[in-house]
Amino acid sequence: MIKKYKIIYGGSINIILKYQLNENDIEIINILKNTIFKDKLKYKLDILIPNTKINKNHFPKSINMGKKVKSNQIIICFKDGDKIISFLDVHFQANGLNNKKTAQINYGWSNSNYRRQGFSKLLRIILIQLLVKLQVNYLISIPYQSAFSNAILDYLRFETYQENDSIRFLDINKIDSKIYLEKANDILSSI
Repeated sequence: MIKKYKIIYGGSINIILKYQLNENDIEIINILKNTIFKDKLKYKLDILIPNTKINKNHFPKSINMGKKVKSNQIIICFKDGDKIISFLDVHFQANGLNNKKTAQINYGWSNSNYRRQGFSKLLRIILIQLLVKLQVNYLISIPYQSAFSNAILDYLRFETYQENDSIRFLDINKIDSKIYLEKANDILSSI
C-alpha cells in the first residue's frame, strides 16, 4: 500500500499523531545545547523547549511564532545578545515519514546581516546531531522550489522522497554523523 501525504499551506505534512517531547528528551536537548561546539561558537546557541514563553521582540516582526513553544516543537537558534540572528522551527511527529518518528523543519530564517556565514547549515547539523541522540528516524524539510535552503539540503545530503518530490529527507539511521561534524568544523573555521 502506498501512503500519500497531503501538503498543507506552509509546507507541512498532514500527520495524525504529534510526538510529545518528554522529560528524557528535554534532558538530552539541554545537555547537547550546553556541550556541542561549546568553545567554537561565536554566538550563543539556544534551544527553546516546549512550554517556553516566546519573546516576540527577539524574533523578526514578520514571523508569528505564537506565545509558547508547543509540546511537539523546539526552536533552535543562534543569538547575538538577546537578538535571534538565525533559527529553525522544528516539529516532531510520532508517525511521520514512512510512519516513523520524524522531525520536520517547518521554517528557517537568518537575519540579513548574518546571512551567507553558515549559520543555517550549522543549525541543521546541530539538529541532526540532536536527532541521532533522540532516536528520531527521519528529518524532513519541504522547501519551496526556489528556496535558498535547497542548496543547504543538497550540501547536507538530503534525498528527495519518491512519492512526493516536494519532500526532502534524511534517514537519520543511515547517516554517518562524523561526516556532519566534519562539515560543522569546516563552517566553524570559516566564521
